[in-house]
Amino acid sequence: REAEAQARREEELARQEAQRAAEEQARRETEARQQAEEQARREEARREEARREAEQARREAEERKRREAQAAPPAVARIEPETPRPRTKPQSPPALDRRPPSLTMNPAPANPLQTAARPLAPALPLTPPKDRPARAFKPGETFSDCDLCPEMVVLPPGRFRMGSSPDQGGYNRYEGPVHEVQIGRSFAIGRFEVTFEEWDACVADGGCAHRPKDSGWGRGRRPVVDVSWEHAQAYVAWLSGRTGAEYRLPSEAEWEYAAGSGQGTTYPWGSELVLNKANCWKCGSNWGNKRTAPVGRFEPNPFGLHDVAGNVWEWTQDCWNKSYDGAPGDGSSWATGNCNLRVLKGGAWMTDPDSIRVANRNKQNTRFKKDFVGFRVVRAID
Repeated sequence: REAEAQARREEELARQEAQRAAEEQARRETEARQQAEEQARREEARREEARREAEQARREAEERKRREAQAAPPAVARIEPETPRPRTKPQSPPALDRRPPSLTMNPAPANPLQTAARPLAPALPLTPPKDRPARAFKPGETFSDCDLCPEMVVLPPGRFRMGSSPDQGGYNRYEGPVHEVQIGRSFAIGRFEVTFEEWDACVADGGCAHRPKDSGWGRGRRPVVDVSWEHAQAYVAWLSGRTGAEYRLPSEAEWEYAAGSGQGTTYPWGSELVLNKANCWKCGSNWGNKRTAPVGRFEPNPFGLHDVAGNVWEWTQDCWNKSYDGAPGDGSSWATGNCNLRVLKGGAWMTDPDSIRVANRNKQNTRFKKDFVGFRVVRAID
């Protein structure tokens, strides 16, 4: 009987050992399968990102061609300058000109078509004629005032709740109290952050003296970085003079209204973080915590704006205040407080998901410039 009991115990131990081995093998196979599926998902995500980049590049190239075609003067109306004739000895005295002196002494007027064909030539500001009728803009409309001017989106008036409260994720004490803001007029805001291409046009035209570094990432359609609040003021002054329109930095309220599409959501796309919606650390993009992304690589918010979350911090016009107590309720910029510091919004490629919340606020002095700071512009349309 003892031998039989011992045999049964050994048999039970062997059975248990075999069961554990089978379970371990199944666990390893499950892990291997999950790892293979995760790898396949990552590969598919990379392929999808590459397809989106290629499609975005194609659309940008088509858009540039369209804008260049619109900016070019009609070929039939172009007047070429007259080739100077060589001087020769006159064969006879010139005929007496009996026209009034005012008709013979004034030079011929400049050809306006030739002026328009060189939008970046150093010249007087391109102010629209006084008799040109005011243009009627519609909410959602996009436009550019010149070939290398920022593309703008027209936003409607609206009311929204600005800031955040302690019961919301990521809240900090500078974001309250929550208060209502009434945006009483339509305005236009940059569809994208100002790019190196657009900034370099200002430099080439003599309007911007600062030549920002690109950290080796490239220029073109990447957002301009290494620019201070004071540099941004120089750019909007040049843009205003060049176009005859009123360009400026957005107020903090205008920026928050535009970024959240007036809906009061935590992020531009909704209440929860969604991966690969923005360029930031732990946001799931190929550029996160590495470098800026070319503008427009991520889906726009409901107002049609790109990159209001992440990529680069964006300057606003407002002076820094530690809370919203006493803040303007009409959407205008806050011109009192610590005006040596200005408000930054939106987060950047190297910040965490909390920083790209619509309500999040940051501050820096007006001469601060780094490779994670840029801006977008606002244009008055009323």
